[in-house]
Amino acid sequence: MSNETQTHCGIVALIGAPNAGKSTLTNALVGEHVSIVTAKVQTTRFPVRGIYIHKNAQAILTDTPGLFKPKEDMLEQKMVASALAAADDADIILYMVDAAKALRALEKNKMPEFPELHASVDVFLVFNKVDLIEKEKLLRLAQVYNDQFRFAETFMICAKSGQGTDTLKDKIAERLPVSPYLFPEDEVSDLPLKIYLAELTREAAFNRLHQELPYHLAVVTEKLEEKGDVLHVSQLILIKEERHKPIILGKGGQTLKQISSTSRHAMEKELEQKIFLRTFVKVQKNWDNDLALLSSWQLS
Repeated sequence: MSNETQTHCGIVALIGAPNAGKSTLTNALVGEHVSIVTAKVQTTRFPVRGIYIHKNAQAILTDTPGLFKPKEDMLEQKMVASALAAADDADIILYMVDAAKALRALEKNKMPEFPELHASVDVFLVFNKVDLIEKEKLLRLAQVYNDQFRFAETFMICAKSGQGTDTLKDKIAERLPVSPYLFPEDEVSDLPLKIYLAELTREAAFNRLHQELPYHLAVVTEKLEEKGDVLHVSQLILIKEERHKPIILGKGGQTLKQISSTSRHAMEKELEQKIFLRTFVKVQKNWDNDLALLSSWQLS
């Protein structure tokens, strides 16, 4: 096979602190909304794969939960474990850093800390939100990070605007191993539809609710049914305590209606299909320790 027709394929894991921009970058590279994005930390709870082809390479991105010190509950422990496991399975690791936060930490003499990463694969340092920082400060920041860890490459990007992402895609394509494509060329994610639709509703809830409640809720798609050209979706929003119900329902149920409306519009946009969505709120005190639920998110 000639170099012109030789294909490359592999797994690219995105890891880093919460809110570093991993999900935004995943969507930017794939060119589709495959991973939900909110301003709240720990939005991503389980690895989400996005797939794209650039030049002659198919990249299988794994967007992971942010790295943090988990509490005792099972969900947080499995979130962090899943991120590290994704890095272990990767052909390339993108270590993402919020450049503005990193610079503030450096100015307080706080040196960067890194998880244990395999030296056998390329680890790319990706500074995000660089549009907010002067070039000289960015170069100093990059030097500090590269003095602490041997990165294969360093990239300066703004995932939200797409600045610098073309160069990153070129380098990923260049470094992925020679391999046939592992997914059909038109596939952008392997996330099951039930989970993807639940994620769209959770995204709407996170963006609508401004108190601590989002961290105590989960969304489960109970039923999908095609009726003519309309997809009927039935979902449960799980909350931990009865006292949270009035917050998510809102006066006269208006908050829940707004969440459902936003989610339905997102579903119709992504699926290009009419959606009839029903959402119900259920108190389930220990949903974050429910092994069956966590396993459905591949957090085993």
